[in-house]
Amino acid sequence: MKIKILTDCHHRISSALSQSFSANSVVDVPKKTAEALIERKVAETTTETVTQKKEA
Repeated sequence: MKIKILTDCHHRISSALSQSFSANSVVDVPKKTAEALIERKVAETTTETVTQKKEA
């Protein structure tokens, strides 16, 4: 799912794994990760071109 990151943030995937995101970047992440970041109001859905692809 493509989202635009609104502010520098991170998302914990597991107790040992975390992802960092830079403000104003457009990333392609799994739907579950996207929904969590959107719920926290640090990201929004977008149709812009992806600048980073995150796997987990």
